[in-house]
Amino acid sequence: MNDYFQIAASLKIALNIEKALFTQDTKERQMTLSQLHNALTNQLGVSTFDLTCSTVNGEVLLDEIRFCLDLKYKPMECPTTNVQCSQTKEITLVGAIN
Repeated sequence: MNDYFQIAASLKIALNIEKALFTQDTKERQMTLSQLHNALTNQLGVSTFDLTCSTVNGEVLLDEIRFCLDLKYKPMECPTTNVQCSQTKEITLVGAIN
């Protein structure tokens, strides 16, 4: 089980998804679904992944980004994609506090 967390921590650093979504001076921003998809596609090198959002007080918040990995822990195209985010409202992204 310890290996799982070590791999997850290593992937967070290696894939650097926050770099694609945030500038250095902000940890919160809004993007359209198209902008979010393009940013993730450019960073991960794949175009199929799952996005999950929730709506709180009328604001759409990004909850999860799920992507597929090959056996060498490299991003790969997922067999399907599932997007549960608004296609019309901007999505608010809140980054992790380091």
